[in-house]
Amino acid sequence: MKPVILTLLIFIVLGCELKMSQSDLSNEEDFQNLIEQSEIKGYDIVLSASPSFTTFNLIATNDYLLLCVGIPNPNYFDVLDLSTEEYIGSFGKEGGGPSEFADVLRSAYKEENTIITSNITMGQQIIEINIDSALNSPSYEPLYHDSHETSGVQKVAYLGNSYALLGTRFKERITVIDDEGKTVNRFLDYPFLDEIIDLRSEVYSLLFQSTFATNPKLNRIALFTYDAPIYDIVSFENLMKPSIVDQRHLGLMEYRDESVYGEKSNMYAVGKSWKNKRNFIDATGTENSIFALYSDKSYAKDGDAADYGDLVIEFDWDGNVIGHFLLSQPTKIIEATKDGKYLYSIIERPENDSLIKYTL
Repeated sequence: MKPVILTLLIFIVLGCELKMSQSDLSNEEDFQNLIEQSEIKGYDIVLSASPSFTTFNLIATNDYLLLCVGIPNPNYFDVLDLSTEEYIGSFGKEGGGPSEFADVLRSAYKEENTIITSNITMGQQIIEINIDSALNSPSYEPLYHDSHETSGVQKVAYLGNSYALLGTRFKERITVIDDEGKTVNRFLDYPFLDEIIDLRSEVYSLLFQSTFATNPKLNRIALFTYDAPIYDIVSFENLMKPSIVDQRHLGLMEYRDESVYGEKSNMYAVGKSWKNKRNFIDATGTENSIFALYSDKSYAKDGDAADYGDLVIEFDWDGNVIGHFLLSQPTKIIEATKDGKYLYSIIERPENDSLIKYTL
């Protein structure tokens, strides 16, 4: 393995005051109030390390911070030691199958120093990777679980004894599968079903593409929708009878169905208005909190800046807002450490990405 040594800027923002008492968000004006009330606290420290310059996702495990790379150089995962914040190696070979680990956005934390990913190009499988083994042996082979039937997986999460998938072919938003790839349950209706009843279910998922945070200890998932002020917290404590913990469906975006369906071609597409505000860009969870990154920008007004956010809203796992603060610079990606002490984000730069660290 040949590490690429790049300069990493790590800004430590200390003492972020969480200014809100416990509350909820009941309308879009509440989000605007959060933005106006939020402040940046702390100071910057510049350190040196070796991240990728094309980070698509961050995953914090017990000991490591993974930079999930969309363009491998030569691997799909670069690894930092969390205690020293130094680059220690890479894994995830390029090739060995059709884009074997290319779906890094579908990668997630499982337990200790193990991650999972779901690759839609290789038989729709959950792939389990032990980071220590992958770093120590170039010939390490991940654990490939049996194929599942959920196609077009957008996100994957671990629930303690099963896996939750956001798919694109079913009327329910979440599919739960076991280690053998068998479907245990499907759950959670799409918002505004009366308004979208004429659309095929394949189009629903394009309207309500989401990021999510997980809490394996409580068996809960929090879904945050990219293009509308919508979020849901779901408990899978009983896999056969999941329950809604909290649900806020505050508005539906403007859209038009652009799907094409014929004998030789099935294409599912939806045109979203440029006037729509981007809402939740990313989310990450700890045992006690959910941190959601919020944009509040539209393509019509802000251009590509709409894809970035700097407001982080902290929820508890019952859906109450318990804090909020501004990041020093807008980002697409946030990841909290498992102990809830730090929050990392990626800042995109022409030469290489920079990693920002905030003290919570």
